[in-house]
Amino acid sequence: MGINRKSKSSIVDQSGYHPLLILIIVSFIVLLVYLDVALYSDKSKAIEMASRRNINYTRLADDDDDYLGNERKYDPRFDYSPASMDEIPWKSIVLALFLLVLGCGLLFLSFFIFTGHMGGDKSQAYGLLGLGALTFLPGFYETRIAYYAWRGAQGYRYAAIPGY
Repeated sequence: MGINRKSKSSIVDQSGYHPLLILIIVSFIVLLVYLDVALYSDKSKAIEMASRRNINYTRLADDDDDYLGNERKYDPRFDYSPASMDEIPWKSIVLALFLLVLGCGLLFLSFFIFTGHMGGDKSQAYGLLGLGALTFLPGFYETRIAYYAWRGAQGYRYAAIPGY
């Protein structure tokens, strides 16, 4: 009854790829090889560029006037004042706390879906797990820095938290 006959007019060969696709890929590889040979075969330009030794160069202007005698010029980039480093970045801390709480909530939701205490597919649980990790990690990191800076731990300052 059901005889499996292989059609001889099939356009797909035994490997499962369309012959036109194979032809396009092979021609693309040949084109890349041809372009590579054509671009790097002209060595005369490289020799010509290396042999141009009679070019007169001029010195750059010496604008290095940072020092006037022994007196230093004021540069605000290097001005260090510890009081300005200890300003509390409230917006960043609120954002970090929000990310921490949101990340914890998403991680708990994914845990409840994985354990079956809450309805949902496994794909939803994986999505919540990924989003929870992406929001929890930066929130925890910045909240930890803010907490240790508040406690006065050595090596932790509010300046390590980016301000927004």
